Amino acid sequence: MSSRLPVTELSAEGAARATSFVLPPPKRGGRLAGAVTWATAAALVAVWASAAWSAAGGDLSWPGVAAMSALPYLAVLGIGWTFLLWTLFPDRALSPWLLGLATIAPLALWGPTWRQSPDDTSGEPVRLMTWNVRRLWGGPDDGGNARACLVREVLAANPDVLTLEELTEQDLDALTVDLGLRCAWDTYRARSTGPNRSGLAVCTRGAWRLEHGGAQAYVADDDWQRIDATVSRDDTTLRVIGVHLATLGVLDQPVNRLDQAVARMPKAFDAQAQQGRALQALAKAEPGPLVIAGDFNGTRDTPVHVGLRGVLRDAWDVAGDGYGGTVSLLGMLPLRVDHVYVSPKVGVGGIRVPVKGCSDHRPVVTDLHIQP
Repeated sequence: MSSRLPVTELSAEGAARATSFVLPPPKRGGRLAGAVTWATAAALVAVWASAAWSAAGGDLSWPGVAAMSALPYLAVLGIGWTFLLWTLFPDRALSPWLLGLATIAPLALWGPTWRQSPDDTSGEPVRLMTWNVRRLWGGPDDGGNARACLVREVLAANPDVLTLEELTEQDLDALTVDLGLRCAWDTYRARSTGPNRSGLAVCTRGAWRLEHGGAQAYVADDDWQRIDATVSRDDTTLRVIGVHLATLGVLDQPVNRLDQAVARMPKAFDAQAQQGRALQALAKAEPGPLVIAGDFNGTRDTPVHVGLRGVLRDAWDVAGDGYGGTVSLLGMLPLRVDHVYVSPKVGVGGIRVPVKGCSDHRPVVTDLHIQP
């Protein structure tokens, strides 16, 4: 008598049922890759949730200003990091979702403006141009002569009023002759004097007159300055504030090392927060037509801009079309850091950012209409 068991052939249905219990192959990277992926997800959610909170009206304290100022760099880092994760661990279902979040969130925050709805064009027209000219050190398309490039582009835009940042008194004297300007100029800080010190200016051309103008401190206990000017034509008067908010590089001395930057962050961003609050108070107290224009060293999502939009209008939000980027982060991400704000008595008929490479910043040209 044989002890062998009979062999039973499996049906097709039985074979399919048997193979269904085969375990899937392990995912790449094991538990470590899973932990890194979920940690990345948590970091992205925290960063962009903070950005949404700030855009909705975050606190104007220096940590908030600092965090939002670093957001563009974090956005580029997030895109690169999530793309690397997807490349290394393509079998992780979460990886493409993280790359999508890291890519779409910056576009939602700094993407193009498609809503172009200019104001009624009644009232006295005035064209305003704001430009950070970077001490006439030039840009990618200056043709080897930054001053000639700038003069050419200003004449082409034909503004009535200009706010200029990062230029010395000597540079302004030369531009005054070239362009027929009448200007109020001063250094960023009251204690920084001399013709070779960089500063900012409010200027007029043509029929618009510079009635008066000069440097004013933002707050009583700090000597950081803005240019406060009044310009007029016939019976129309406009108050123009030229600004360049505080940065690490121009707060005291140039930053050459990482430890210097870290040490100056609290002071620099606290100064910017104070300047933002001072501009809000100024706008609330001004009964007449007002324009605040210049280099704010921050994108529209920072607490400084959120506060200003509570009392003024961002001209690009009214009539802008496209990204409106005035600087380029790492040659990849266009960012709008040069802004024009107007009071309710100032209409915005149009605004554009000419693609000109005379500086590391592009100019902003705005067609305004002063209501009677």
